[in-house]
Amino acid sequence: MRNSLGQRKFLSMLAVSSTEMVLTIIALLADTVIAGHAAGEAGLSAMNIMTPFVSVMAFVGGLISMGVSFTYGEAMGRADKKRADELFGMSLLLSAAFGLVMFVLAGVFRDEYFAFVNPAPDVAGFAREYYAFFRFVMIIDPLAMLLGVMVYNDGDEFISNIANITNIGGNILLSVFFAFTLKMGMAGIALGTPMKDIISLAVLSCHFLRKTNSLHPVLHFNLGDLWDFV
Repeated sequence: MRNSLGQRKFLSMLAVSSTEMVLTIIALLADTVIAGHAAGEAGLSAMNIMTPFVSVMAFVGGLISMGVSFTYGEAMGRADKKRADELFGMSLLLSAAFGLVMFVLAGVFRDEYFAFVNPAPDVAGFAREYYAFFRFVMIIDPLAMLLGVMVYNDGDEFISNIANITNIGGNILLSVFFAFTLKMGMAGIALGTPMKDIISLAVLSCHFLRKTNSLHPVLHFNLGDLWDFV
């Protein structure tokens, strides 16, 4: 019986973490389609330059989310709420630190990265426009992915579903609005992505105000726990 429950819990966490990673990829695909309409083939090529960043964000963000899901669930299963809260707090620190490091590195090594990929001049112009705002996604997206998984695992499917709808719908609507209505072009497409992440985070944060919330993070860091995450 316990193995059956554990299997179901594992599959549930795997499905939610996978969904969060897929949503990140879908957001980029949506931006790619919009970029094709806004800037043609050069815009599409510019979007492809961002693929390595999205892949790293999805992988590391998913790793942290899956890791805390399992370790948090184990702690709660042992009725060790203190440790569960510490693990959640540590996952928040890791997600924020990872996002900040990505943001800083993307800024410091921007020119070196573009020199390495060596895009055509027209593509490079569009790519730099998109890159300017896309960097902010690196800070916000890991936290949004983590909260999406934890809120769902805490039993709040309603908030989780609203956040997912906001994630995709908001990205498309905001990118189109900034790119075409405000005539910001590729920069507007990029701006829509961190903006939808901020809205998604705001929706997910509503869970902490609900009576059913059992997520109470305690800031904590331990190398042994970090190893358990991965």
